[in-house]
Amino acid sequence: MIIYEITKKILMSNYIMFLRVLLIFSIFYKSEVFSKQSFTLECKILMEVENDQITKKKMYDQKSLLIYIDKRNSWINDLSFENWLSKNSEDQEKIEKSFEEDKKRYFFILRIFSDKDKQKLESSDLIKYEKFGGDLTFKKNFYDYEGKVFFSSEVSGRCKKK
Repeated sequence: MIIYEITKKILMSNYIMFLRVLLIFSIFYKSEVFSKQSFTLECKILMEVENDQITKKKMYDQKSLLIYIDKRNSWINDLSFENWLSKNSEDQEKIEKSFEEDKKRYFFILRIFSDKDKQKLESSDLIKYEKFGGDLTFKKNFYDYEGKVFFSSEVSGRCKKK
């Protein structure tokens, strides 16, 4: 009976130790995922809107949207920073970007102007990503010569780390 009680206590303490290690590992893993400098999200798009109307022709009905997050370059978009930079290397003076991160979300704005003086806006991207729920909103606006939106596109969905 004494051996049984001792064995039972040893097994219980080992089990508790195992649970503690598992808890610490899972917390470390979650923080490691979101502390990486760059990673890709695979997003299932749940809603597509064009010019404030739900679209009938869905671009993402059968496929996912990939979103690239690159903290080192303060970047979030559906193109990786390197890919985008190679296509826009000559236009850097016409671009403004804003990247914010807090404990709950990422927030990104990209503005592309028609000239170096940044007087006339051509397009803007607004991306919000909720870290723990995985919710994504990505809105893109295109502007006419008078600075009015002539076309807007917005998608929202749920993402997971790829």
